Amino acid sequence: MDRPGFGYSKRGSGAWPPARQAAHLRKAALALGVEKPIVVGHSWGGSVAMAWGLDFPDDVTGVVPVSGATMPWGAGATVFQTLGLGRVGVDYYQASLTRRAEEGAIESFVTRAFRPQQPPPGYIDYVGAPLSLREGTLEANGQDLASLHLALRDMAPRYPQMKVPVEIVHGEIDWLLGVEQHVTELAALLPKAQVSIAPGVGHMAHHARPDLLEAAIERLAARV
Repeated sequence: MDRPGFGYSKRGSGAWPPARQAAHLRKAALALGVEKPIVVGHSWGGSVAMAWGLDFPDDVTGVVPVSGATMPWGAGATVFQTLGLGRVGVDYYQASLTRRAEEGAIESFVTRAFRPQQPPPGYIDYVGAPLSLREGTLEANGQDLASLHLALRDMAPRYPQMKVPVEIVHGEIDWLLGVEQHVTELAALLPKAQVSIAPGVGHMAHHARPDLLEAAIERLAARV
């Protein structure tokens, strides 16, 4: 499923924190006849998966954040502030993405996301990477990233009461979302968490070690 405003999906007005996105996607799943899904979310999508499990535990078999953004940053920092970027920096970054894409350098951004691994052959064409560089999608992504910290700050205190099992899959050397914060701190709050760390793997753990993800899903499916 696309998050609202990504791929070919539309995005309504106002803020779209993880809880709103989870509720939106849950309605879509119900409309498709999906019952008690195992919800997998990568990176920012990890926060959506966690919100889905928190808010709709009776509808979910389990949750798998993969290289997920699941814990708030320290003090009052937003993600962009943590990375040294304010809103001006966000706008500059988005303009830079667009400019480089027009120059044919989208490969460099995909390569950076996969480091130290390499993207699979044909990945850029398969995943529709140019879609992420449209003006509306860039703005949606900027809004989501800038507001993520506050959303996670509200979610994290609820994790100890989470009723559904969680399987955490994460790369050992994730350069974007570190293990200590988004795995160790998260697992300490979750009563039913199981952790799978991929040695030597960066942010795209589901590509580098699909076996770990498949095993996590199978463990959750066995609970049904």
